[in-house]
Amino acid sequence: MRRAVVLAALLASPRRRAVGAALHEAWRFQTDGPVHGAAAVAGGLAFVPSEDGHVYAFDLRTGRQRWVLATGSSVWATPAVTRGCSTSARATTAMYALRARDGRRRWTFRAGGDITGGAALAPGW
Repeated sequence: MRRAVVLAALLASPRRRAVGAALHEAWRFQTDGPVHGAAAVAGGLAFVPSEDGHVYAFDLRTGRQRWVLATGSSVWATPAVTRGCSTSARATTAMYALRARDGRRRWTFRAGGDITGGAALAPGW
């Protein structure tokens, strides 16, 4: 099985925000499966879906894993994050709303088939 490595690149200086500023690797984490969706970033956290059946949340600054959710199936879609809630969809029929700070499930939606795309969030959600 191919594994994915999650890398975080930070600007060399917090005061240097120019395009093309020097980047350096801040931390890395290796999942047990490929990562097809992009990480979502909000509130100082990176939310990463993985085909290994997990959604991971990492502290952007330190790379420390804050929480992990075992979904029981591959997670292909990029999470969506709003108002302290992250949504993640597993490939086989379920979408989850998670509390961003600790990964606790707020709700689960069971679809009638595979979910391969991310959530679209409406104003006021």
